[in-house]
Amino acid sequence: YPVTADRIAENCAYLGLKAREMFAGHCHEGKLSIILVVPPRIRLTDVSRRLGFDEVSVALSRELPKAFERVCKKYHFLFAYRKLSIKSSVDGIHLTAKGSRKLADTIWEAMKPGLPRVTRRPERFKVVH
Repeated sequence: YPVTADRIAENCAYLGLKAREMFAGHCHEGKLSIILVVPPRIRLTDVSRRLGFDEVSVALSRELPKAFERVCKKYHFLFAYRKLSIKSSVDGIHLTAKGSRKLADTIWEAMKPGLPRVTRRPERFKVVH
C-alpha cells in the first residue's frame, strides 16, 4: 500500500490509542494525555540519500504537519510542531543541539496546559544545556 503522510500520522496515532487503552483505569484520571511530535522536514544530503531518503521522502516530510494536526484533533491528542531548520544538520535528518532545544521548548509549550499548576514554571527545574 502507498505510504502517505496521513497513513504515517494514523500509524503514530495508533500507538497513542493503544497506550490509552493499556492505561485506561489504572494510574490516570480520565484519558491518558498523548502528544504527537512532528519530525523536522528532511533535507537531502549525501548521507540522507545513502540512508534511503529521496525526493518522495522530502515531499512526505512537508505534508506531515497537517496530517499530524488532523489526527491530533481526531483523537484529542496534544500537538507539538515548530518549523525547524535542518540546514545545519550534518545528515539532513537529525536536529543540531540548538534545534533539539527549540523542539524541547515546543514540546514543553504543548504539554504545559495539561500539567498541574506547580510544574508549569520551568525555572523551578534545573535545565542542562
